[in-house]
Amino acid sequence: MITNCVPAFRRQTLIDQNKEKDISYDDVNQGAIGDCYFVAALSAVLYADNDHTVRDGLIREVEGSDGRVARFAVRFYDYKGVPQDVEVDAQIIRSGSGRPTYARSADSVTGQEEWAISLVEKAYAQWRGDYTKIGNGGYAGDVMQALTGATATYREAKNMTDDEIVSSITASMADSRPVTACTFGEDSGVDYSGSGVHAWHCYSVHGAGIGEDRQTMVTLRNPWGVDEPAGNGPDDGIFKLKTSDFRRLYQGINYGGRGSVDVVAPGKVTDLDMMDPIRTGVTLGFTAPGDDGARGMAFGYDLRISREVITNDNFYSATAAPIGGPLAPGEVEFVDVTGLEAGTWYAAIKTEDEAGNVSPLSNVPSFDVAAF
Repeated sequence: MITNCVPAFRRQTLIDQNKEKDISYDDVNQGAIGDCYFVAALSAVLYADNDHTVRDGLIREVEGSDGRVARFAVRFYDYKGVPQDVEVDAQIIRSGSGRPTYARSADSVTGQEEWAISLVEKAYAQWRGDYTKIGNGGYAGDVMQALTGATATYREAKNMTDDEIVSSITASMADSRPVTACTFGEDSGVDYSGSGVHAWHCYSVHGAGIGEDRQTMVTLRNPWGVDEPAGNGPDDGIFKLKTSDFRRLYQGINYGGRGSVDVVAPGKVTDLDMMDPIRTGVTLGFTAPGDDGARGMAFGYDLRISREVITNDNFYSATAAPIGGPLAPGEVEFVDVTGLEAGTWYAAIKTEDEAGNVSPLSNVPSFDVAAF
């Protein structure tokens, strides 16, 4: 029998199921594909995402008709800042040892991987065409824009003073904006031998300031998760460079924008209705709304039933009915509501996105449950 409960939109997410309950910048490791610009940008965005504005809505489950998670929706933004959900399955390309071949979590244990990193890369590859399309180089600024919805800017390091490099990076970090830096090509004439830094490679930037010897420094992370200049402590890919060396070895700096807070509520369900009567209940159907109006996939539903007409005032005192997670906008949802006594009932539904925005109350149909 259905019981009353408080609003319960929140379902377990992919990230909730991970051992660490989260993904962070140091989870991100590049795999066997030339997309360092993508992996560095993803790590930089996670590093700057102090309030979880980006990561909390980055990946969501898409449940099948049986209520099981069948696919995942990854949130990107197009060049106009409009959210785009890219759906992928959980099939990850693996090597002979069973490890993910491409981008993966640093905490992966074969058979128990944190999938988030691999799935975000897979979705980006699908959005852009395929792995081949993203594996031959690209622009970190474009990836930061795709992840945050905010336009990125670029400055050539050679045209900046030490103080400008430090102040610009420090300001971005203070404002929770991601920063990446990419090196010159092998044919540029820059000598990388013995530097511990690689040509044709992008790095996430963790900060800048004054070092122990009073010299200005830049802190970076290699998206490989290892391989750094000597004398920088553990080989975790994180290291410091003097700004003079940074200017010589790095072509430029990409400054991302801050992830915008989602204030747009999901669209209103307007066609909630009885589809078929079933024993001690009814099958309801409706068209899935979007996350932002009609765009994107919403996060959760709150379906309520009552013997009285449901309104905004009494919605949360009505009986909550179990319901699965949202499908893509425009798809038809079905839900069986059982355990009802004979008589006339009313139903209504509200939809929530990952930021907690709630849709207006749906239409309120009535239906009759027959006695058995």
